[in-house]
Amino acid sequence: MALTYRDVIDAINSRTEDARSDEEILDDIRDGLVQLGDVLYLQARFVVDPWKADVDTYPAPTDVQEFRRYAKLTPAGSTGYYRLRRVAPDEAATGWYYDGTNIGLRMARDFDGRFELWYLRVPSLPTVATVDDQPDGGDMVAQALIKWGLHVYYSRQGDEESAQLADRFLRGFNNAREAIFVARRRLLAAPPERLKV
Repeated sequence: MALTYRDVIDAINSRTEDARSDEEILDDIRDGLVQLGDVLYLQARFVVDPWKADVDTYPAPTDVQEFRRYAKLTPAGSTGYYRLRRVAPDEAATGWYYDGTNIGLRMARDFDGRFELWYLRVPSLPTVATVDDQPDGGDMVAQALIKWGLHVYYSRQGDEESAQLADRFLRGFNNAREAIFVARRRLLAAPPERLKV
């Protein structure tokens, strides 16, 4: 059974023999997820179907960390598709662009089509309402978040013994972060359609 944020909170409270509130620990967990954000490589797909021929832009997703370079535009009723390269918003070249809030197409076309673009997204940050959800990235991430939560707890205590424990848990978190990087980076070699993230 996969670990949830509730399991992470319970593990931190159990190991510290403290009964901090869920919200207080969730603050630490959110900080840990931000620390892990650049190594998780969470993939998501942005799809507009149909992208109308007379529409140049659509609102972009808000959880983007980095877009893939190429997108796919499939004309309605066709099995063929256009592979579109990312271009600068002010560039005259054919392709797709991101201007900070919208995704747009820059090409002459007279057809509706399906636009598809993969991107790396930021992790979802937990709230009190979502403590029964699993962390993005699974059990490896949950274990790293436990180490991060223990590091933060002991670093706030202020005594020398706690500082040594905090350093130990930070080293454990950094080792877990490296293992997550290696495991998640390997997933990028798989075609995105075959991934379950």
